[in-house]
Amino acid sequence: MQDHAIVESHAPQLIVAEDERILVEEMVGDEVVFQEKSIVDAVYSIKDQLANLQNEFHRLNKVVEMEQKARRRLEHFLPKSISNNTIDSNSALNESGRRDSAMN
Repeated sequence: MQDHAIVESHAPQLIVAEDERILVEEMVGDEVVFQEKSIVDAVYSIKDQLANLQNEFHRLNKVVEMEQKARRRLEHFLPKSISNNTIDSNSALNESGRRDSAMN
């Protein structure tokens, strides 16, 4: 009979989540507000916050990918553009030099 009493004393207590309440710190506008919520409400609130953060993460990830693609395109076309401008400038200088020598 003592063994049965020991088992009962070590058995976990039953917690009814709807009855348990916790104090939750939340931002409402610019203020920090403390609210008493049930554990169930707190879990659903955290679940919603997590979903919002995941959506924001995916959106930011897409923005980063677009920026990286734009940077790669710029890195690809910039040297070509610079070399084309250099060639055009040299051609213009050569033509003006030919005109000057023809006038003399």
